[in-house]
Amino acid sequence: MKNVPKVISLTEIKNETTIYAKIILPINNQLESWGDFETRTAILSLQQPVIAPLYSSRQKEAVLLNWLSDKPEQFDEAFYHQYLMNRWEKEVYPKSGSTLEFKNYWFAALNDGVVEVKEEAPKCGSFNLESFTKIENNKPSSGFTVVLGPSFYMMDGRFAGNGWLQEVPHPITKVTWDNYAAIAPATAKELNLKLQRFG
Repeated sequence: MKNVPKVISLTEIKNETTIYAKIILPINNQLESWGDFETRTAILSLQQPVIAPLYSSRQKEAVLLNWLSDKPEQFDEAFYHQYLMNRWEKEVYPKSGSTLEFKNYWFAALNDGVVEVKEEAPKCGSFNLESFTKIENNKPSSGFTVVLGPSFYMMDGRFAGNGWLQEVPHPITKVTWDNYAAIAPATAKELNLKLQRFG
């Protein structure tokens, strides 16, 4: 990111990205924002703000839509809300089979929080079993192999700012708030490694 001439960060809090950002734009919290989600095929849910923005922040989607508009200098807080309604009227409402007018359908969807539409799940591709049989075995080695994996809850670090997830113990090791190397007891004994506790 140091090589990018202009980094713009849209964020709620200071994080690893804002360190390198030339411009930092405060965005709404999810409780101050509109949104929609399709967690599985044909099931859609709506997110509506429970409070108005507490500070001088803006919804990130509204900021991006505003930049793409013909008059980016004329920002409107309802920009994304209107975009969301238009999308539902053109894309979701026709699949619903509802006999209600769209305005009534929209308010009913907001009230219920979730709607079901007529949409088929995409066809899954077939799996070629030969992909297993053609794998060449690794040559035996007398050394060790380091296998790096993402955190069970932090993933690639995208949730590192969530203290609740940091507190959740790993289901096997029970480790919280830390990175660690896992070594078999026999291997540790062979390498003469000793456990050192901190804190």
